[in-house]
Amino acid sequence: MRRTLARHTWGPAFLVPFLMAVMTSPDAGIRAESRASHGSDGEIPEVTPGAPFTPFERAALKLWSRDIEMYRKFTWDPPEMQDEAAEFMRAVQLQFLPRPRGRDPRITSAMGEKLFEKGCRDPLVRSYYVLALLQEGALRSEAFITQVLKGFDEICYPEEARWVALYSALAVKSSVLFPSNPGNLSGDLVRVVTRRLCDPTLEPLMVRVVFFELRVVLGNSSAPENRTQVEPIYKGCMAVKEKMDPWLQHMITAQYLIDEGWWMRGNRFAQYVSPAAWPIFHEKLVKAKGELLEALKLHPDWVEPAELMIGVAMTGETGDSADEWFEKAVALDPDSLHAYSSYLWALRPRWGGSVEEMYQLAIRAADYRKYDSRVPAFFLTAIEDVEEELHLAQNEVIYEDHPVWRMPGVYERACEILDGMIKHPSRQGEIVLYPTYEVLMTRKFCVACRAGRLQEARQIADQLRGKLSEPVLFTWYQQPARLIAEMYALTGKGAEKIKAARQMLEGIPPPYPNDVLEKAKQLFEEAYAADDHPQSRAYCTVWIRELEGLLAFNAGDWCPLRFDPGFTRWLIIGGVWTYEDENTAVVRANPSYPRTVIRPRASFPWPLEVEFDIQTHEHNHGVFLGLAVPRELNEEFAPTNDDRLGVALPDEIWVTVGKKPICLPSPLFRLNHLKVQLADGYAALWVNGTLMVEVRDPNFRPGPKFDVGALPQLFERSEKGWARLRNVRVRKFEPPKPGEVARAQDIGQAP
Repeated sequence: MRRTLARHTWGPAFLVPFLMAVMTSPDAGIRAESRASHGSDGEIPEVTPGAPFTPFERAALKLWSRDIEMYRKFTWDPPEMQDEAAEFMRAVQLQFLPRPRGRDPRITSAMGEKLFEKGCRDPLVRSYYVLALLQEGALRSEAFITQVLKGFDEICYPEEARWVALYSALAVKSSVLFPSNPGNLSGDLVRVVTRRLCDPTLEPLMVRVVFFELRVVLGNSSAPENRTQVEPIYKGCMAVKEKMDPWLQHMITAQYLIDEGWWMRGNRFAQYVSPAAWPIFHEKLVKAKGELLEALKLHPDWVEPAELMIGVAMTGETGDSADEWFEKAVALDPDSLHAYSSYLWALRPRWGGSVEEMYQLAIRAADYRKYDSRVPAFFLTAIEDVEEELHLAQNEVIYEDHPVWRMPGVYERACEILDGMIKHPSRQGEIVLYPTYEVLMTRKFCVACRAGRLQEARQIADQLRGKLSEPVLFTWYQQPARLIAEMYALTGKGAEKIKAARQMLEGIPPPYPNDVLEKAKQLFEEAYAADDHPQSRAYCTVWIRELEGLLAFNAGDWCPLRFDPGFTRWLIIGGVWTYEDENTAVVRANPSYPRTVIRPRASFPWPLEVEFDIQTHEHNHGVFLGLAVPRELNEEFAPTNDDRLGVALPDEIWVTVGKKPICLPSPLFRLNHLKVQLADGYAALWVNGTLMVEVRDPNFRPGPKFDVGALPQLFERSEKGWARLRNVRVRKFEPPKPGEVARAQDIGQAP
């Protein structure tokens, strides 16, 4: 399944090296580097065959070697531990390069954990451990940041030693920096950023490195929702910009102007932008262009100004051509992934481009065929975005079909790229360029599934002995466990019977006649008996139990909607869902989609009543918990006018059905039992056995789907940001006639 969140701010989110979890290799072992590889003194030795360091990468490692030197000078760690700690710090630095490399992010994190087991408590080493956790994609990194920053108070490190910890905190929007208000940014961070940017000892290429560092941690800084977090940094930089290297001064100023323009414009489509915002947007981008041109004059061979100009030109505010600036950028640096990413965004139809032009850019990236670069693999990213745009044109935000991947030659081209990267010498040594072999093979598996090449996908999974990279799977598929089980079922000995059963059910609308349900159930039982693969059998079992439930539904009994580890018969709309048992699932927030809800894949005819228990941490005040009937999408691809029936802690009943929302005070528990009754012209909400709201509206139509969970979403990156859903079941419902039960007299009134 692919989910689209059309972000209408400038440019795609930066490809942050912090999120290197997509590059993991699960079964490598820990090996210590030689001290020579630290490079803290003298020449930086090569570590990856076939991928020598670029001058920029050498400058970065030389700059970051200062941290290793500071550690050796100020640490309280015993001498016998210092070499191992330096090896660990260098391993993290290698993963922070524009072309990250190493053995595996999880192995690097384990190096840090081994140091702590030996007694290391040095705050600088622990800072690097936080960065390693971010590179691994581990959410536990935020909890560690507080301990790290306190540790600097115990050892007299220079203030600049805090930069890794503070930059990491900024990258995760840590509550350390934003304790109660996102705008309450730590003054320590601003001081460290400005000190780093104004460092008079920076060598020429190091100037580019510190811009790269800041660019990475700021991420998509032009998104208006990020303004309160990054604007204090910009203001601090502007106050001392005269002390910066002139090129850096122009670049930081340009980035600030670009972001200011987008903050004023907003991230909406052009027709929704206020008239007052356009002149400000135009003024800021014109000024940004001037700064970028000055930076380019200072260093005509540095690519960063041209990369930023692609996004400036895309807007049409400066009269420039995004095409020309893209060509300028790749002429300066053919490996510039940022140039490809920005240009792909500029080619989207909303900016005057087309899916055909996006596809041609994908082909251009594939034709590059330089496999120590990440540009060829950009083909996969571009194809995904082409599919996204095609579905958006059909007003489809959630989709599971992939027609572009099934076009002739697309799958084959992707395999050519991935095989070329796998075979490249840079991935044959001990310290390899990321992505690693396991990651590339997992991407190949995902591409095969996208293209409907399930036999090829099965061969890859068997070749890896099931050790597919989970972070990669979750990047490509919201429900990878379901994907894998279905893949084995549809390539196993019972595949034809499974296909026949599914075809029977897909060929008629619900309610399904009992004879169809019985025949489909029989086919799944025969498929179960024919194939002894555990994944295939698990898949068949889920279907058999659902068909039994549908037969019970037809008889007027309750149909339980059970969970399984792959959520096979559920569609995850948003959030990270985990299985507890067949009756219970837990969801946590996912910042990529503003809903933490799940939808039954089975369709049930109305009238219908749905019962479930829902629970959350008392910290989640004001978050809606309940059932939502999704409605049409607006022109910005966001659901509008959902009908919702549920509760919000600590003591509110929420119903938005019909013309007027209803909000009532009511005592609630941490775990509440909800029953929602829906029919044409009728909706009712029962909470903990009591009828709370009844609505009659002749214009209300409930179908065809419903979601359960939390809206808009739970709090991100918090141990308290969870909800638990239990005992979901449905059955037929006969709506009461007027006067049969206590009810509201008019829409919007409490009973």
